[in-house]
Parts: sequence; structure tokens; C-alpha cells
Amino acid sequence: MHQESPGLLAGCVITFVSIFLIVWISTVAYFLYIANNYEKSWDWPRVEGKVLSHNISTYRSTSKNGNSNSSSTTYTPIVLYSYSVNREVFENDTVQFLKTYSSRSKAEKVLEEYPVDSAVIVFHNPDYPGDAVLVPGIDGNSRLVLNIFTGVTVLLIFLILLAWWKKRKSR
Repeated sequence: MHQESPGLLAGCVITFVSIFLIVWISTVAYFLYIANNYEKSWDWPRVEGKVLSHNISTYRSTSKNGNSNSSSTTYTPIVLYSYSVNREVFENDTVQFLKTYSSRSKAEKVLEEYPVDSAVIVFHNPDYPGDAVLVPGIDGNSRLVLNIFTGVTVLLIFLILLAWWKKRKSR
């Protein structure tokens, strides 16, 4: 029985690491897929729309670090606009995909660009016209985060394969 314990522990560790890697890789792949679709919005058809209203969405998160709590707040400008595609009227409120701001004043500056009742250019998905955005693509910070997570994923896979190859070679 004593000899089975190290094997059982190793099996548990391998199972945990495998599940972690599957979840990690799936999450990164999903966000890369979404980001790729958002980048395609540069090529979407453009129509004129009208700003109906706007406000700021606030998201507060708190995390516990040891004995202390840290919190952060992000702000997302929400601009409700209407537009028409093939005589069908749509409404959407996305300014830019994956874009948030760390200060309320920066989000307010975005709203200043889209006064109520003003005309706007709307980029809409040709396959799903209800999917639209005012600023196509994703911003540089979101792209940087995706690139870092992709790099970490590739590095993890490389290190696992390297360890496996060295162990296999030493047998």
C-alpha cells in the first residue's frame, strides 16, 4: 500500500495539471477566436445611424491578497444607437469591442464624441446585422493581453513537451 501512494499522488497531479491546461488553452483559444472576429469588423459594411442615449457602465472588482483586499473599477461607455439595414431597424450599444477604461473621465470623453441625436457611422456584421460597433477592431491593450496569454500558452505547451521528450529520451 505504501508504494502506491507516490503513484496515486503523481496521478492526481497529472490529472489536475491536465485539466488546468485544457481549461487554460480552451479559454485562450476562445478569446483568440472572438478577437479574430472583432478584427474582421474593419471590413463590415457601414451605414449611418443615430445616437439615442448614452451612459457609463461601472464594474467594480475586489480581490483578496493575503490579509488585505484590493479593488479596481473599470468604466465602459455605453452609446445606444439605431441604424437600418435592408429597411430593418436595429439598436446596439457597443462602442468598441473589449474596451474599458480605468478612469471615469476617460469614459466620459468617449461619450462626448457621441452626443445624443448625432449621426454616427455604424459598422455592422453582414451575416448578423444586429451585431454592430462604432469603432471597429480591438484596442491595443486588449491585443497585448491576448498576445501575452497566447505566448504563455505556447511556452507552457513547449515546456511540457520538452519535459516529456527528455523523460522519454532518458529511458
